[in-house]
Amino acid sequence: MTGDYFNVKLWGCTLNMAKGQERYRPAGLAFGMINECIFGDMLKTEQSGDQPTISAMGGWPGNKKVEIPGKKGKKTEASETSMPAVHSYAFKDGKRHSLVLFNFDLEKSHQVKVSISGLPKSVVSKRLAPKSWLDNNEYDLGNGKNNVSVENVNIQDFGNGTEIILQPASVQTIIWEE
Repeated sequence: MTGDYFNVKLWGCTLNMAKGQERYRPAGLAFGMINECIFGDMLKTEQSGDQPTISAMGGWPGNKKVEIPGKKGKKTEASETSMPAVHSYAFKDGKRHSLVLFNFDLEKSHQVKVSISGLPKSVVSKRLAPKSWLDNNEYDLGNGKNNVSVENVNIQDFGNGTEIILQPASVQTIIWEE
């Protein structure tokens, strides 16, 4: 959902910013977490081993065309495609590092093993992992509370070879210094 508010384009991430009443949609919470990780230079990440994939339907060119129900009973042509379930992005600024991990699988957790150099210290990790990918923070839908929030994650002995389990439909960030 987009809209104009005093000529500022809104992308539907923030529902309320009044002091003491701040409320963000899950995408807005994820954007905030990720923005903390974007600094310095972006690094190339490589994934090896088992590469789980997910299937998605959409209006992009793909392998298999199907008709799906559209608005007012009309059928819409869509494409089915596969993509990796786990995505990763990394950044570095001097001795400061960050890693962003996504699990786009709506049903399954996936384990990742992190390979890094150096000895990390002062590690901070956050996760946005709703109980269901359908969870939201919409009061007007009868929820009455924030169902999705950012949680701090304690990673014991973070370093080269650390294994992290990414919950379904989640994003996890890790920031550390050498």
